[in-house]
Amino acid sequence: MIIFLMAMVSSVGAPGMPSGSMSGMQLVMLAVGIPLEAIAILLIIERPLDTFRTAVNVEGDLIASVIVDKWQQKA
Repeated sequence: MIIFLMAMVSSVGAPGMPSGSMSGMQLVMLAVGIPLEAIAILLIIERPLDTFRTAVNVEGDLIASVIVDKWQQKA
C-alpha cells in the first residue's frame, strides 16, 4: 500500500522528459526501505519502460490542457 501511495504522489510531479521519473523512484525506494544504491539496477530496466511512461505522461498533460481549454471557451 505504501508503494502505491508513494508512486501516486511522486507521479504527480514527474516532469514530461525521459528519465524524469527517476527522482520519483528514489522517493518510493526510500519509503519502503530500499537503499538508493539499488537505483543502478533500476537504470538497466528503466530506460525502455520510461520511454512509454513519458509518452503517456505527456499525452495526459496534453489531453488535460485541451479539456481545460474547452471548459474555458464555454465559460
